[in-house]
Amino acid sequence: MKKLLNIQIALFFMWVMISCSVQGQVPQLINYQGILIDPATDQPVPDNTYTITFSIYNVPSGGSAIWSESHSVDAKNGLYSVILGSITSLTPTILSGPEKYLGIKVGSDPEMIPRKRIVSVAYSILSEDAAKLEGKHAAEFAEADHNHDPRYYTKSELNTSDGDPPNQGSNRITWDNLHDMPAGFADGEDNVGAGGDNDWTISGNDMYSAVSGNVGIGLNVPDRKLHIGNGMLRIDRNGNSAGILLHRYNDSLPLKTFLLGVNASGEDDGYFFIGDNHTAVGGTPDMRWVIGNDGNVGIGKVDPWAKLHVRGSEPTDAVLFLEPGEWNSEGDYGKICFGDTLHSIKGEHSVGMTFHDYNKFQFMGGNVGIGTTSPQGALDVNSTTGAFIVPRMTTGQRDALTPVNGMIIYNTTDNQFNFYENDAWVTK
Repeated sequence: MKKLLNIQIALFFMWVMISCSVQGQVPQLINYQGILIDPATDQPVPDNTYTITFSIYNVPSGGSAIWSESHSVDAKNGLYSVILGSITSLTPTILSGPEKYLGIKVGSDPEMIPRKRIVSVAYSILSEDAAKLEGKHAAEFAEADHNHDPRYYTKSELNTSDGDPPNQGSNRITWDNLHDMPAGFADGEDNVGAGGDNDWTISGNDMYSAVSGNVGIGLNVPDRKLHIGNGMLRIDRNGNSAGILLHRYNDSLPLKTFLLGVNASGEDDGYFFIGDNHTAVGGTPDMRWVIGNDGNVGIGKVDPWAKLHVRGSEPTDAVLFLEPGEWNSEGDYGKICFGDTLHSIKGEHSVGMTFHDYNKFQFMGGNVGIGTTSPQGALDVNSTTGAFIVPRMTTGQRDALTPVNGMIIYNTTDNQFNFYENDAWVTK
């Protein structure tokens, strides 16, 4: 097929207008007809099916299309007809403005130039919006001379006063000239819940609910006395600590009280705590658990010095207790690791304590006693059922050591003790 260049067009725009009721819709469609001419022969193109793309622009050339749709048309003697807007909606917004231009493109050929300016009746698409104010139908507005509900004051009435405005003089707004007030407000005091159902009561600075049940905030099926859905509870207090008091009682007899709160001495300088108020609902609690501003955790310590700081209230009660889920047989253990699993202290049932370090242990600042609570030397081993066994090794292993005067080993090559003294290994 020859390229369709400089195609000449015979066209007209016509809105498909129908008789509509006041509430009817104006069809947002354009009936478009044209003829395709082969520029090489100046004759209509052969009868065939052609793909034609129609686009609307704000400018006569360049720019981007604000609306576009493609049609597959059957041309007969070059003539074709399409309904624009039947594929992509044509809204009043698209045709609003002083100038709009129609671009036409056949198949893979470039869009024909120049674009055709859209004029005259095509703008009748705005007639639907012209019958409205900001998209609202005229029926949605009240008439200018309609009668106001007598329960409401007009602007003129509110601005008119025989005293000093606003709301002064004999015609000021008072409880006496308000209509249809809920029963709970009829006495001029807001001391009963809306509708007068007595759910809430105001007494001085206090407000309370006199009925049993749950309160929901952000949800309509609360399952606790106060149930907050999709949100957080925020408690603010100017000065001292802010928190939640948990008070357990039995038949008005106080049993136990804890306080969960936050205290601060300066900006971004404070701690979270759990305090024990014993049975009181006021006063200063005993601090049981604290998370400091630096992330340190204190148990019995308000200002913890380390990531975990345990302080007792008595000389002998600062005990850290590790209890496994089971403690019945060998293989049940508790363990404390330092940095990684290669540096640990492990207590195992039926086995005892294991100090694990791939390098060495250091006991600083005192004597070490094994089997005694009062060691008499740097290492004091006391036992009537066991023996002290020195390291055992071959001569080659002994010679690989970095010797220090005072060393003792049992040489398994010679089956005898070796001592390192006067910078030499000797046998005695």
